[in-house]
Amino acid sequence: MASETRPNIVLNIAKALIDDHNFNVVASMLAASGVVQEFEADEGDVGITLFVPVDDAFTDLPPSVALHSLPADKKGVVLKFHILHSYYSLGSLESVVNPFQPTLATKAMGAGSFTVNISRVNEFIAINTGIIQASVT
Repeated sequence: MASETRPNIVLNIAKALIDDHNFNVVASMLAASGVVQEFEADEGDVGITLFVPVDDAFTDLPPSVALHSLPADKKGVVLKFHILHSYYSLGSLESVVNPFQPTLATKAMGAGSFTVNISRVNEFIAINTGIIQASVT
């Protein structure tokens, strides 16, 4: 899957999440993990694609998943699991050839781990992490 040319924008990821008022859990994890600078540096020339769950999505997690109690480095891995190393528009995700995509966590933890499965479910693009499947909007 080749990424499209990404918009030439310098983005403050944490500010964008906080300003939206619907991504406070992820914004809090970014602040606690200290990886936001790494994400912004990783954008480089090819950009990144973030799959960021809205706050309400965290209420659907099993009780055994206690993200708030994870140490900073583990929060960083969780966040990296939601980011592709290149910018992909929604249109390019719709035409994905290899549905199993490595994430920044794959890069950190080793090949074969922390991939996301990108697929089409009904009329929507969905990602499946192995823990949860969610529509991409």
